[in-house]
Amino acid sequence: MISRHTQELVAARERRLEARAERVRAAMLAGYRKDGPAFCVRRTEVVEHVARRLGIPVVSYQLFVEVADAATVLGWQTVCCGGRQLFRGVRNRRQSAAEALARSRANRLDAGTAQWVSQPGRVL
Repeated sequence: MISRHTQELVAARERRLEARAERVRAAMLAGYRKDGPAFCVRRTEVVEHVARRLGIPVVSYQLFVEVADAATVLGWQTVCCGGRQLFRGVRNRRQSAAEALARSRANRLDAGTAQWVSQPGRVL
């Protein structure tokens, strides 16, 4: 049987983790929004934005995991194009539609190919 103290510690840890996840989601939504499927942003751009917004001086693998988890909760589609990890259907709030579309095209192009590949390896 788990002691009451241990249960309280576990509950407090879960609350802290959920609060951090909510801050990550809020930081992502502050800089990016869902848009048409023609738009995409690099996962590293989103992670960099979240790190700056939350004041995290050193980006770790854990932050990449938290951003990926938050993207799933937000309904963002994660795709791989060449060696690049992208969020499809998402664009930067600070860019015009034309700028975002040009950036999306550049993000998708890798060694002359513009095919979308989802995480399981399916060509979209």
